[in-house]
Amino acid sequence: MLLSYQVSCVHLLLLRNMYMFSMRCANERVFLVTRKYLVLIVLLSMLILFQGCDLFRPMANFTLAPATGDFPLEITFTNHSRTGPGALQRYEWDFGDGSPLSDQEAPTHTYEVPGIYTVSLTIVTSLGQDSMIRYGAVNVNGVDSKVTADFSVTPNSGYPPLTASFTDLTVTQNVLINEWKWQFGDGTESVEQNPQHTYHLPGIYTVSLTVNTDIGRFRSVKPNAVIVTETGTLIAAQRSVFPEFPIMSGDMLLVNLVITCDRPENLTALGLREILPVGWTFIDVLAAGDIPDQTDINIGENTVSFAWLEIPEFPMQFTYRIQAPEICEGNAFLGGTLLFRLTGPSFEASLEKTELMCIPP
Repeated sequence: MLLSYQVSCVHLLLLRNMYMFSMRCANERVFLVTRKYLVLIVLLSMLILFQGCDLFRPMANFTLAPATGDFPLEITFTNHSRTGPGALQRYEWDFGDGSPLSDQEAPTHTYEVPGIYTVSLTIVTSLGQDSMIRYGAVNVNGVDSKVTADFSVTPNSGYPPLTASFTDLTVTQNVLINEWKWQFGDGTESVEQNPQHTYHLPGIYTVSLTVNTDIGRFRSVKPNAVIVTETGTLIAAQRSVFPEFPIMSGDMLLVNLVITCDRPENLTALGLREILPVGWTFIDVLAAGDIPDQTDINIGENTVSFAWLEIPEFPMQFTYRIQAPEICEGNAFLGGTLLFRLTGPSFEASLEKTELMCIPP
């Protein structure tokens, strides 16, 4: 009986140890599986961090064939877009000829009118969208016709207001042109054969010419045809003061301005607003150089404004006097802004600040 009891105790002890061992193995398996997934999550997070959101965004891409031919021209579009992990929602094909958009994956389209056409594809997924535009991708010729729409622009870059001359260079053979239509990229149009157009605002403009002939319409589109740059370098001013330093309390300073202009023929108004340091006082303008026609003082804003009703010759210069306060110590700064108007809008150009160094009494 005692032996049986001892065997049973040993048997129970063995069972308990086997159970504890199996539980430890199970826990280690769970830990290993959990660690494996944690490693995958960390790697995926690092991949997203270094690759950016483009990992999930779609990417539009396509080819077409044939790219040129006589009208009516049927073209097959092949879609090479990448959807990414997002769910595809739709495709949007714009064939550039005014026809309705197509939502097919790889459509075919027939161009009925001769001309040069721009085609775009937009892919939309649940994680974003992307577009590809192929400018002038399709060239549809008229049957037995020799028409090539083209044009030139002179000048094609400059400051506003930029007046550009557009010349029709369309080549025709045995074809009569009935109408010209220009689109200058800023919302304006012209039906002249060789128009002029003035751009008043900085920007990069796409220009198109469409010619109507007795065999159809032909179009030429030129992205970045006209570049109107900012006017920061058109007009500039340099300021100098005398004496530069040291400046004592109550001292008088001479402030000299030299203003230059690259294209004065387009300048219709000119002004200058100077911002004095707190406590400093405007005294007067010296009777030398290009004296302003008007001088206005704003005590509340501590500014003095100068204006020339008649544009002087450039480079121009004038000098005015200011006085330091009775208690003048530390550094102060003299700022200002050039105000000018061309034949269109008005512009401002900030001047560099001039440091005024005071020595306390």
